[in-house]
Amino acid sequence: MVLFLNFNIDITMNNFNRKGLIINLSIFLILVLIINGLLFGFGWDTNPDAARLKEPYIDPSGTLIGSVWVVLTLILSLARWLTLEKLTIKQLELRRKITLLLILCISYPLYTLAISGLVGIYAGLLVNIIILSVIIYILIVNKSLVNRFGLLVLPVFFWVIFATTVILSELDIIF
Repeated sequence: MVLFLNFNIDITMNNFNRKGLIINLSIFLILVLIINGLLFGFGWDTNPDAARLKEPYIDPSGTLIGSVWVVLTLILSLARWLTLEKLTIKQLELRRKITLLLILCISYPLYTLAISGLVGIYAGLLVNIIILSVIIYILIVNKSLVNRFGLLVLPVFFWVIFATTVILSELDIIF
């Protein structure tokens, strides 16, 4: 029964209709809220053991960061749903890249804040580089889709650039 339920969700999630949009937005919103709930529930947002070489030049609150990730997740979910409009190989590849971005972005707190010390900081930096690489790939390789999908992945790009500068300032590399 569970397998059947999962199969129906997958089929509906991958439809370019209102129900598919609602399921796309809902599933990824629920996932990001669960991860944010774990983040605040376990107190990872205020980890006193976090090893910092210095205070970053700007240190946004956990609430602000969580709120931004919720909005960015909804934007990426919309972009993923829009790839369902045409069933081409190019669209399928783009949907996979956007799904990868969603997974990396939603799980971001698990490999940055949940891991204390410099390992967490370096893990965050590594994943930021991977996220930026995937976005650049989407923008460059899918030139014909840049107008539609590029605008939807750009907010994530700029947010991750900001997060990377915060990490680099923590490591005393910049600022």
